[in-house]
Amino acid sequence: MAHPLQAARRDPFNSMAGQLSKILDDMVGRTYVQWSDRQTWTPAINEYEASCGYGVCVELAGMRPEQIEVLVDKRRLVIRGHRAIPGPDSLPEHTIQSMEIAHGEFCRVVSLPADVDVDRVESRYRDGLLWICLPRRR
Repeated sequence: MAHPLQAARRDPFNSMAGQLSKILDDMVGRTYVQWSDRQTWTPAINEYEASCGYGVCVELAGMRPEQIEVLVDKRRLVIRGHRAIPGPDSLPEHTIQSMEIAHGEFCRVVSLPADVDVDRVESRYRDGLLWICLPRRR
């Protein structure tokens, strides 16, 4: 039996996607991609479901809790804030060679199931990850 990653490499779609990515890099030029200034970005999230409710984990490395806003209403969870461009404190005079870490304003909206108890939602931020617990109504 083939390893899942090896099987994926032989998948024709993955091969086409890789070729398309190379073509686009060649057309646009890596310099543009590395230096493009994003006005907004979208943090990655994981969503979970358990018997007690739901959970959302948001990747927000390099931020402080006070820079993150979490809003909950009957049907939506909204996570927004602003991440500054990271710079090396130990290199006061530096030149950026490439910039791949997303920065700037962000906003993620997650639709909530009808059985979420919006009055008991809790969140905690640890090690660059925002964890949001969305309990079911009792």
